[in-house]
Amino acid sequence: MRKTLPALATSLVTNLVVTLLMSPGAQAAGQPDPGKRPSSADVLAAAQPSDWREVKAEDALLMELASGPVVIELAREFAPMHASNIVRLARSGYFDGLAIIRVQDNYVTQWGDADDEAPTARAKPADLAKAPVEFARALKGLDFRALPERDGWAPQVGFVNGWPVAADPKKGRAWLTHCNSMVGAARGNEPDSSDGSGLYTVIGHAPRALDLNITSVGRVLQGMERLSALPRGTGALGFYEKAEQRTPIQRVRVLADVPEAERPKLQVLRTDTATWKRWLDSRRYRSGWFVHSPDRVELCSALPPVRPAPCEPPRGLQVLHAQKGGETRQARAGQPAVAVADRAAQRRRRAALGLAEAAAEIEFLTGGIAHPQRAQQASPAPLARQMGDNHRVLIVMRFEFEQSLVPTADVGRIGLMQHQALTTGAQDGL
Repeated sequence: MRKTLPALATSLVTNLVVTLLMSPGAQAAGQPDPGKRPSSADVLAAAQPSDWREVKAEDALLMELASGPVVIELAREFAPMHASNIVRLARSGYFDGLAIIRVQDNYVTQWGDADDEAPTARAKPADLAKAPVEFARALKGLDFRALPERDGWAPQVGFVNGWPVAADPKKGRAWLTHCNSMVGAARGNEPDSSDGSGLYTVIGHAPRALDLNITSVGRVLQGMERLSALPRGTGALGFYEKAEQRTPIQRVRVLADVPEAERPKLQVLRTDTATWKRWLDSRRYRSGWFVHSPDRVELCSALPPVRPAPCEPPRGLQVLHAQKGGETRQARAGQPAVAVADRAAQRRRRAALGLAEAAAEIEFLTGGIAHPQRAQQASPAPLARQMGDNHRVLIVMRFEFEQSLVPTADVGRIGLMQHQALTTGAQDGL
């Protein structure tokens, strides 16, 4: 049964069909079939909200390129002076208008001032601190969760609050490792010559020989593809030889300085929970497509998944009805109706939708839609948390938006938006 929607007056009312993808073997509670080893996606689907930690806006950067945003979390626990300098540089506008100056294949992408050592170098804030060497820090006081696997570069490796860390208990020190997507502070010949004004990220196989030789300052959480897919530099060490080859940086802001409505909100899987242990085991002990299970993990291939933070549904959201097969069940007042729909039922329902409804179709993965520019963020967060990113659920919802937020012309544009999964477990589905 379908309800008649009110006419457009001061608000735009439209039906949105939300589709959450479900793998054939998954159960409604996000658990694997009996006897099957849980996949990474299975574990993430069953994760609770408390299994994720928020990324602090004060310790993260939003770097804007023409191709889109890049979000970087700063590792203040490991490089506090460099992190403070980078925040100071970003707030002064130092990075705005600079460029990506180097892309070396299977190694790093580097950005900053190409003329840093020339008389024409961009001026830095007068109060920028002299950063000390921050290659390592004391192991004591860290919630270090060691992996049982042996590592060829350090006595122990594991994770601290989501960061990949190597440790030497005998020397009592710990340090961030050069895994793919980790960010470091470029330096000259002197060990203390980095100040955070030149940065790079690892885009290839982990160059662990750089550990304890350069200060690692953070990790790219979103937009890594925008840094790793750039044309390679043809000069020595991958530097671009001509200015026009460089990728301009539009601006860099501290995430806390970005208006709330525009701010990417991300979460990282915590590394101190039972869910984290299960996720690691899902990477160690493989089944399904895998003929051979490696029965081990390697530090840099087990970086914690990242996801957009689930957001609350916008004001005016109502679940009108949900469909299971050919049956439509009315939602009780205040109680979202949840039903698993098969692919055929999904096609039938889509065929029955009116043009306005079809134009407003949105595909969701766990965490909901990724920040529509001119609309309130719309995500059935409780449903996404319950069902996970491997379920197909057909829910018909009513969203009410002010016309000033969503002009009629933008309805179709919103319908074309598709959230990109950031969780590595959800990506492989194995």
